[in-house]
Amino acid sequence: MKVIIPLLLLIAMPLQAEVFKTVTPDGEVIYSDVKTSGSKQMNVPEPQTYTPAPLPQPVQDAVSEQEADGVIYNRLAIDTPVNEETIRDNQGNIELLISSEPELIRTDGHRFVYYLDGKKQGRRTIDTRRVFTNVERGEHILTVAIVDTNNAVILESQPVKVFLHRASVQHRFNPMNPNNPNKAAKKTNP
Repeated sequence: MKVIIPLLLLIAMPLQAEVFKTVTPDGEVIYSDVKTSGSKQMNVPEPQTYTPAPLPQPVQDAVSEQEADGVIYNRLAIDTPVNEETIRDNQGNIELLISSEPELIRTDGHRFVYYLDGKKQGRRTIDTRRVFTNVERGEHILTVAIVDTNNAVILESQPVKVFLHRASVQHRFNPMNPNNPNKAAKKTNP
């Protein structure tokens, strides 16, 4: 116990401090930052440190060119999924959650339009949640825009890149595989 406390003190000391070790005639070991007669200077190794990897940064919010012209939307962003996220879904579903500041002004006829790989998906909507279904596996770009009654874009989000992983149809037990042994067993059993 006598050795542990001085060692803890050594760890807490600044790196530039000198550390001296003295052994008394009774065999007691004393660590100090003051040099005494019979003490020896210790070489204290540099403490080990850990620097974690930086957290992924969300895609920056879109800034409209029309903002200076008095457009009231300050922000439109895809909150989920985050940029470069990998989605594992064998049904090919990609769920989007979006937010805007301020909230969508419905009374002026403003609506959201969702895009997958640059192609419009569905109708204009007021929903801040959208699920794309049966999307092919691979890399995809998601965007959303606020449009007016004439479908003119008021503000568009920054694109979000996602990677969709689905089990291959060629996998032996995939229900969509015509060679699935489970399908053959069902056909033979009445």
